[in-house]
Amino acid sequence: MLRFCFLLLAALAAAQAIERCPLLASKNPFDPSKFAGHWHLLGYNHRADHPETVRCQKIDVVSAEVDGKVTVTYNYDYIQNDKPTKSQIISQAFRPGFPGLFLGSWKGENVPTWSEPYVTSILATDYENYAIVVACAPQFDAETKTFGRSLYAQILGRSTSLNEDTYSTLKNVLSGYDISIDLIKNIDNTNC
Repeated sequence: MLRFCFLLLAALAAAQAIERCPLLASKNPFDPSKFAGHWHLLGYNHRADHPETVRCQKIDVVSAEVDGKVTVTYNYDYIQNDKPTKSQIISQAFRPGFPGLFLGSWKGENVPTWSEPYVTSILATDYENYAIVVACAPQFDAETKTFGRSLYAQILGRSTSLNEDTYSTLKNVLSGYDISIDLIKNIDNTNC
């Protein structure tokens, strides 16, 4: 009986658990200068709170090191709900010598303020074909007085597509970071 009560309490606690950001690893070593350049968004985790249709997303990545601080800037051009749109992410490495893990902030062209900081990680890249970028930040909902997370994941490619085996493998990598493969939305990069 005691074991049953313990299991019941554990199940109830798990059901009420706060959705936390996953512990993010990062590519190590990571070379920001090799990562810089042109990328295409191939897939991302679809979120119910962002129902927009996104296609033809191109990303120009610029890296810089000033006074030992590595900064990576992502400049996005894409079509959202059939309208050309731009946004930007600026991120800075947590510490020198380990630049694959960043703090980043996002701003859209029609958004007046920058987002709260996100922990951003380059989980994997071969620099020439693909990359996986994940960003997460704890969130507080003042209306419901609950905590949660804002989790973003992106599969990037230097070209507008990857072979199916590579793409499937990258999606499986994301599943290890509490991201459902079923929620990975493929980007339409045709007729861009």
